[in-house]
Amino acid sequence: AASCNHSGQVAAALVAERRFTEAASPWRSDFLRALASSAATDGLEKDVGAALRALGFDKGKLLWWKPALLQGLSEGLPKSGGKLGVKSLAELTSKPPAAYKEAAAEIASLLAEVDKVMVDASAPMEQRLACLPLLTQRTWDKAEPVMRAMLADGPPTEISTAALALFKKFAADKTAPLLYELLPKLGPAQRAHVV
Repeated sequence: AASCNHSGQVAAALVAERRFTEAASPWRSDFLRALASSAATDGLEKDVGAALRALGFDKGKLLWWKPALLQGLSEGLPKSGGKLGVKSLAELTSKPPAAYKEAAAEIASLLAEVDKVMVDASAPMEQRLACLPLLTQRTWDKAEPVMRAMLADGPPTEISTAALALFKKFAADKTAPLLYELLPKLGPAQRAHVV
């Protein structure tokens, strides 16, 4: 990796820098996700610890960059071979090793906030869009109620387009019932996308 086993520390340094965090952008989110994924995959305690501690900056606040870090950790932990004592973000929050108990509590709190934000029409658009990719880390039975709530009342095009793109990450036989249900409520471009 370009960061030579320091990906988590690089991510933590970036989010501590106000010039980086002041404005959300897709490339910044993607970069942080890639750094967190690399750190979690490498499974070096000090490096992953730095990324986890970064989630505690502005404790309890779901800032735009936190979902990107969570997504990266979600992607990387299963590839780590369990070096940290856990093999998924769900395991980290439900059975955290002693060193990660505080981070696990913060992650659980952020994930609860994520669900609220995704279905809250009054939440900032950038925040909702940043949270959406986290749905792909769930099984369809856990993702489906959030998708249903989010798409039921004709959300803004940006939200519905991003949400519909996520359906590809799940098995078609699982998603088909909800897609058929949503089809009559969608605009022409979105219907074409679904079909």
